[in-house]
Order: sequence, then C-alpha cells, then structure tokens
Amino acid sequence: MKWFSITAIMILTASNVWAQEEVAAEEAAPDDKAPGDAAAEPAEEGTDAPPAQPDTEEAAEPAGEEASEEPAAQPETAAVAEEGDVEESSAEASAKEEVDPASDPPVVSVVANPDDLNTRISGRSRSELFMSQKSRVRHLGGGRYGVRSDNVFPFYETIELRADEIGHKGLSIHFQGWAGLDLADVYFDQRVVADPTYLYLQFRDYGADIKIGRQAIYSGTTQGLTLDGIYASYESPIHLGIEALGGLVVSPYRGPEWYREQPADLGYDDFGAGFSDWEREGDYAVGGRLFYRMSGKVSAGASILHVTELDEVDRQLFGVDLDMTPLKWFGATGNATMDLLSTRLREANLALDFYPIDVLTLSAEYRHADPTLYLSHMSIFSVFSMEEYDSVGGMVRLKPLDWLGMHAGYHQHFYSYIEDVSDGVDVLYEDEIELGYEVHAGISANFGVQQAGLVLFDYRRLGGDEQGINQLRLGTMIPLGMPQLRASANVYLDFYDKEVNETDVGFLGDLGLFYGNETIEAGGSMAAGANPYAQHEVRGMVKFNYNFDVSFVERRQP
Repeated sequence: MKWFSITAIMILTASNVWAQEEVAAEEAAPDDKAPGDAAAEPAEEGTDAPPAQPDTEEAAEPAGEEASEEPAAQPETAAVAEEGDVEESSAEASAKEEVDPASDPPVVSVVANPDDLNTRISGRSRSELFMSQKSRVRHLGGGRYGVRSDNVFPFYETIELRADEIGHKGLSIHFQGWAGLDLADVYFDQRVVADPTYLYLQFRDYGADIKIGRQAIYSGTTQGLTLDGIYASYESPIHLGIEALGGLVVSPYRGPEWYREQPADLGYDDFGAGFSDWEREGDYAVGGRLFYRMSGKVSAGASILHVTELDEVDRQLFGVDLDMTPLKWFGATGNATMDLLSTRLREANLALDFYPIDVLTLSAEYRHADPTLYLSHMSIFSVFSMEEYDSVGGMVRLKPLDWLGMHAGYHQHFYSYIEDVSDGVDVLYEDEIELGYEVHAGISANFGVQQAGLVLFDYRRLGGDEQGINQLRLGTMIPLGMPQLRASANVYLDFYDKEVNETDVGFLGDLGLFYGNETIEAGGSMAAGANPYAQHEVRGMVKFNYNFDVSFVERRQP
C-alpha cells in the first residue's frame, strides 16, 4: 500500500507537534537560532525561520527553528529629563559655584518633544558552518541494496538590518539576505548562491500599514506568499479593517534535496533563486481581506487570492479565519480555505484551548488538508494525485510545580485516496482509507540556580496499517558556572515494527556547547548515528552571531 509515504507524513507531523511541546529553560540564551542549533539544544523553543532560509540537515532536533524576521528589540539609550525637573535660579547657581568652585557645571534640563525622532538602526549577522557525512541505503529490488555517500559541507552568511523612524516616526526599512558556499559536495545547485529574503519600506501611522518591496505576506489565504509588490492595510476606529496586496510572484529558493533528484542537464536558471523572473510576463498575484479586530478579544476575517502563471490562472482561493478569547479560561483559533477552481476544501484547522486552573491546559485540535490543491493547477501532478488527510486529537499539559512540566496527547489520522483497480478491460477506481495514530507523552524538569538547567524525557508512538515506530528521547541542558555558558546532550532511539532495509532500529546522539548574550551568540555541536535509511551519519555545526543596536535622537522644534 502506501505505508512508506504515510509514515513520512506522520513523522513530519510528529516533528511539528514535538517542537510545540518543548519546554524552554528560563535563563536560556536568545532563541533566534539557525536550523543546526537544534542539534544540541533540547530545551529552547524556536521562532519562525526566515522564509527563504536554505534547507539544512539538522543535527538532532526534530523540528527546525526559524529566526524571527526582525532583530530583537534592545533598550533605548536616549535619555531625557523628567518633566518635574525645576531649574535653579541664577543666584542659587552662583552661590553654589562660589562655595564649590570644583563642582561640575550645572545640568540644563531638556523637556522631551513628542515630535523628536528616536532613530534606531539594528541588525544581526549570522555565520554558520555545517557538516554532514551520510551513507544512504536504497533497496534496488531482488534483495539488492545500494549505498550512496554524501559529503555536505555548506557555509552560509545571513545579514539582517532594520532602521526605524527614518525621517518620520512611522517609517522603517527592513532587509534580510543570505549567501551560501559549498565546500564539499554541491549542497545547493551550484557552488555559490545568494538570495534576498526580504527588502521593503514600511509606513505605519494613522491606522495604516503599508509595505513596498520584497516581502512574505501572512494574511488570510496568502500563507507566506512572497511578492515583489505592495501590501496595505487600514483599521478604522470602530475595529473594522481592509487589506490589499499585489505584485510579481517570487519563485522561492528550492531545497537542496529537490535538486539532488533532478536530471543533470537542468540548469540553475530553470528553477530561480528567489528573484522575480522579469521575462516571464503574467506571474502575478492580487488579493484582499476584510477583517474585524478587537484587541485581546477577537479577530475575524474573510479573504480572497488570485494567482496567475504565464497569464494562466494558477490559483483562486477564498478563506475565512477566526482567533478569539471570549473568556479567561477559553480560547479558539481556526481557518478554512476553499479552492474556487475545483470547488474543494483545500485546508481547514480548528484548535480549542481550555484553562480550567492555572497549572492545567486542555487542547483539542482538528485538521484537514488536500495536498493536491497545494500544487499548481498547471502541474501534471495535480491531475494524477487524489489524496486527502484528516487528523483529530487532543493534548493535556500540566505544570504542578514551577520546575516541573508534563504533557500527554493522542491524534488519530485518516488518509483518503483513490486507488486504481482497473481489470484490463474497464478503468475502475476505489476510494481507500488508511488509518494512522500518534501517541505522545513527556516530562521535563528544571534545576540549578534560577532553574537554568533542564532534563527531559519524551515518548512517541507512530502507528499505521503496515508500519509503526516507537520513538524515545532523553535530553539535558546543563549550565557551566559562568553566565550564559551551557552544554547540552540528546539521545534519540527509534524502534520499527517491521524491518526497513534489513534493520529495525535507529539511533542518534549529540553533544553541544553554547554561549550567548545580547550581543554575541556562539556555539557548536556534533551528532552521530545510524538508521534504516543511512548506514551511518555524522553531523556537525559551528555558529557565530553578532547583534547590534544603535539609537540616536533627532530633536525637533516644539
């Protein structure tokens, strides 16, 4: 049947859930980490990766961590005198000077002007070097197996810059870009690559938010669509608002594993590397959204998106979304997207959260996805693919003590597809449904000064009609005396119900050392293991991040 593809989908789904269950140490380093950082840090939850960050082979953590689009805010350095300051009279000042001629000159109070510009320039430089040596195992049929060795040694540099209050309080500039260099096997599609992730000018004032330039848009049905264009929104005083977007569609940089399987005669220009192809007229997108938003209570909207490729309609989507917290102990989020060309439901999500007491959280979740509707309607694969995925489940999180946390959950998965059962005379198809499930539970505990240390244990069971996997994880993070220096370790064990490539066990272990403060983050990790798909693999990572923040005040006349 389809147990192999189903197991892959379940593992990916499990990785996302696993990442959500991580409990961060309270005094851990800043959480903007590169994908490889997760190799050795079990304790920290990640933030969203830049949209165009290159795919990397993570050393140990099941879920990649994405850096936030914008650098973390730093405390402003500009100081102004308090309004209550009262200047001394000239006579009093003269008397003081006579009594103490060596004293400092009198301080003149400056009253802050609301129109003063507190211009701030901030950014981050991330330098990362990864290493992976893997011997992949493939079943060639007839009891024969093939082994292919990969030696991947990519280096990449990411630069983030942001400038706020440039000539106007609501005006800012945002940039992120990265460059990659292959030092061993070609990990990207060529030895050196570069990609601007985003570059846009933003204006926010009077209830309006306008962005012009390259940007990834997360609103309604867009789901991270990257455009060279414009996005604008306006929210009225009565909480009703409107959003609009339009521009050229940017082809995102595709992952390195995708390139590995392509014919050798396909060149770099066939795929695009994050730049708009100005010669391909007709690749554009337009869309809009109407919404109602009351801060802290409810946000609801309806949106539409129209995307073309070579002047042919590629996608037409209509969606609704809801995020509400009507009661202190209850919250709900959900969204649904309809493909108007096929009149089928593309995606639907619903999550309900209950907080009966402070230490207990109960969650219920439902998800529906039709993978074929994520493909371009111009793709031949959209014609021959007929699969749907549904999942329902829940989770319980308990934190009885400040230093102790526990969680447990269950999800049932349904995979629906159409199978060809033609008998050689008639073309026949049958609807098939395969079942899968996921059980997960774990416990974590903080220890040490300010509870900066962490130890955790997780268990997960992924089951299907023809295969099942039991996964165990034991991890720890240990402070090493001096502030912000810590070591981490993880052990992962996988036990398969049935043999794959003549083995049913996989394992991976890693060690890491990390240091971080508001300005500098540095560290490295090494991991080694084997699984049914790789006879052996060794992974490593070294990183160095530098954060900066400069502020200065431009005085305006009152």
